[in-house]
Amino acid sequence: MLESLTLQSCILSCLDLSESPGLRRLDLEFFNSSPRKYDPSKYPSKDDYQVMMQTMLENLQNVEKLTVVLNFLQMLSVAEFHGVPFPTLKVKTLTLKTTILQSAVPGIAKLLQNSPELTNIILGNPLKRNKKNNIVVILI
Repeated sequence: MLESLTLQSCILSCLDLSESPGLRRLDLEFFNSSPRKYDPSKYPSKDDYQVMMQTMLENLQNVEKLTVVLNFLQMLSVAEFHGVPFPTLKVKTLTLKTTILQSAVPGIAKLLQNSPELTNIILGNPLKRNKKNNIVVILI
């Protein structure tokens, strides 16, 4: 049974965690909603994108330790804007490896609102090289 997963590169349309209900830790180091080479036929439509986001969020319901980066948070913001339903998550420790940009704020807010069991938020700026001063831990 898969309990921990780190993905250093992931395309949303390829991520299927439906067979991993026991997944407790997920680290998304780089996240993309579409293939690298531009091919319009391979980009998801708005409806497909919303279905993929909803499915992915449902797959995250049992994850207790979640690490996300800026582009994932921006995708959550877009999903929030388009009314994609967010399930309640069991996240206890949320690590944000990102600078905080306005485009990520709605995604961060939705993650916080839908994680009632959250006890730790770890903020890390990926642009700072000094790891000692790079991490802020917030205990709730």
